[in-house]
Amino acid sequence: MSSQSSAPASTPQAPRRAILAIALPAMATNAATGLIGLVDTWVIGQAASATLLAATGMGSSAFTTLLTLFNVLRMGTTGLAARAHGANDATERSTILARGLAVAGALGLALLLAMPLVLGPVLSSFGADAAVRDGAHEYLAIRWWAAPAVLLNMALTGWLLGLQRPRTVLAIEVGYNLLNAALSAWLTLGLGWGIKGVATASLIAEIAKLLAALACVHPLAGIGRLARIARRRDTWRGPAVAALFAVNRDLLIRTALLMGCIYMLTRTGARLGEVPLAANTVILQFFLLAALVLDGFEAAAQTLGGAAVGGRDARRFSALVRGCFQGAAIASLGIAAAYTFGGPAIIRAFAKDAATAAYANKHLAWGVAAQLCGFASFVFDGLYIGAGWTRAMLLTMAGGALVYFAAMAVLVPLLGNNGLWLAFCLLMVARWMGQWAFYPRLYRRTFQIDDGVRP
Repeated sequence: MSSQSSAPASTPQAPRRAILAIALPAMATNAATGLIGLVDTWVIGQAASATLLAATGMGSSAFTTLLTLFNVLRMGTTGLAARAHGANDATERSTILARGLAVAGALGLALLLAMPLVLGPVLSSFGADAAVRDGAHEYLAIRWWAAPAVLLNMALTGWLLGLQRPRTVLAIEVGYNLLNAALSAWLTLGLGWGIKGVATASLIAEIAKLLAALACVHPLAGIGRLARIARRRDTWRGPAVAALFAVNRDLLIRTALLMGCIYMLTRTGARLGEVPLAANTVILQFFLLAALVLDGFEAAAQTLGGAAVGGRDARRFSALVRGCFQGAAIASLGIAAAYTFGGPAIIRAFAKDAATAAYANKHLAWGVAAQLCGFASFVFDGLYIGAGWTRAMLLTMAGGALVYFAAMAVLVPLLGNNGLWLAFCLLMVARWMGQWAFYPRLYRRTFQIDDGVRP
């Protein structure tokens, strides 16, 4: 039978309170993070130029695609730190952060050195016209210098979330986004810097965010102590290091597949024309903002699920699963209602070009449908990362990508941009269906429960 620990009678209720304590600040944090793309899109959109809007969308998409590949630093650090936190192992918590920061710093330096080799081929691969490509290159040539700070911030905020400190992360993100919004409006609209202003604002804000995160982590772990841990040879030996790189490998490949799917959405839109690309840039922001809000439940599932696994508490894990799915479903329906009734007004604010606005309104329903199709996969992602089921998560993503690319090959020639978004919705559905199929066996194996017991 189960080896799960005993739990008090209030266990089914306690996760609901704990879920909201993490999910609500995480939602606000992620919504604030999504404002970077929204602010950039809005500021450039005031120029009433489809070319400038498309260039900003392409540059932002390229940066997000490449840098989000390394979001494994946040996800992996959160899951490992959460399990160490659940096991009440303070030494391991500090060691996990030291490793994460060292890896993030090394990767950030490598990205800076690779910049001259990366920017041209990446932007050329979108297939957009020369004017759009030149504007995107101007954007990326500035914002790319933020890469090391972005990666270090991933490790720092992931660790804070693993220690169940979402309010600290929220404060950092709110300050970061307020600074970015103010700088972006001032440099771009006030000083007339155009795309350079948007990119420079993001660079300065990211560096300020890093300084704030380090200031928050220092009282908990000590920056000097972390540096000493990172220099010790035993920090980089043994099963813990193998687990770190195994988790990061699985998450990196999974994230590469997901970002590749989003990249193909942008690339195919570019091949459909300048107006479809600009309109899809706006619609994709709808989906990404919804995803960042729903990611609040992913953060709760990841943090609390990891702690439950670390504490060997199967009953709490099961209650957590139910609570996260209920909350995510309600949030997704609320987002759908907000987009349905408020979407046209938002599009008018972001796209001053009449042709772009008209095309985006015509396809707004896909932004609503995509997040409804995908809310379950966000919860499953958090559970799988927190519990350390990253290999299964990779397999389900691979299956979803196969469905997506096959659907694109059939639907885009038949339905154009509608077929492109339908394929994207099928990707979301395929992901959570695969995760749902794997879940019972993984749960029983992790908590050593007999096959006859329902998870």
